[in-house]
Amino acid sequence: MDKKNFAHLLRSVKEMGAIMRGEAKPAREFKLVKGKLVEVRPEARPRGPARASKVVNVAQLRKKLGLSQTEFAEVFQIPVQTVRNWEQGTRKPEGPAQVLLRVIERAPAAVLEAIH
Repeated sequence: MDKKNFAHLLRSVKEMGAIMRGEAKPAREFKLVKGKLVEVRPEARPRGPARASKVVNVAQLRKKLGLSQTEFAEVFQIPVQTVRNWEQGTRKPEGPAQVLLRVIERAPAAVLEAIH
């Protein structure tokens, strides 16, 4: 390998390290969708520093409201299997579902008023 190519490779490796440490943002991002690599559009990427969001404990929330899995699912218009998956840890609520659960946690009456 000549010096020019080696220098380019070294810069790329250093850039990758900065991205992995959170010191820099990648120029392009990809994700795997149905076995194919697709580029994530810049407007779809989260802005600002990534932060860990508190995952709502669905079973605890549901019990606090005094509802069975089926009742919770019906009242908040969530498929009962989804509620079961969240509670069993098979899946984690993400995006809008996580936001909805946080709002239910803080103001269940407001959510009920909005959806019924």
